[in-house]
Amino acid sequence: MFVYRPTLAWRFANSAGASTFLFFGGSALAWSVAEGDVPVAALASGVIVLGFVWLVRVFRVRVIVDDAEVQLRNLFRALRIPREQITEVDQDPRTARLEWSIPGRRTRTATISAVAVGTSYLLPASTLDVPRQFLVRLDRWVRSRER
Repeated sequence: MFVYRPTLAWRFANSAGASTFLFFGGSALAWSVAEGDVPVAALASGVIVLGFVWLVRVFRVRVIVDDAEVQLRNLFRALRIPREQITEVDQDPRTARLEWSIPGRRTRTATISAVAVGTSYLLPASTLDVPRQFLVRLDRWVRSRER
């Protein structure tokens, strides 16, 4: 079994993003209650809930690989994918994703948000080494079942 968890910087940046949702949602809610604006209050409440869910999930994000399956714990969902259903691992750390097939010959795709560093090309290559090593190991794990 091996596990990949994002760096502390990644978790801090996502916590800051979630906190801005909470701050601006709370500010809008306070303003809308004072003004009596119900649609803005409803929207602000939704933003607060989204920010809270994001903040809670940031620290659960990881990829867990054991003998039988891969568990993707992304920001807003957790998936368990059996090893025999996985068809492809995208090894580009900027767009890391896992593709698998489900009964009925349909394919599904999930971004591995714990590994993906985004589409910005301003990141130095050294920040991509750990995700790239993990993705190579994950791909090797998937390919070893095919022998």
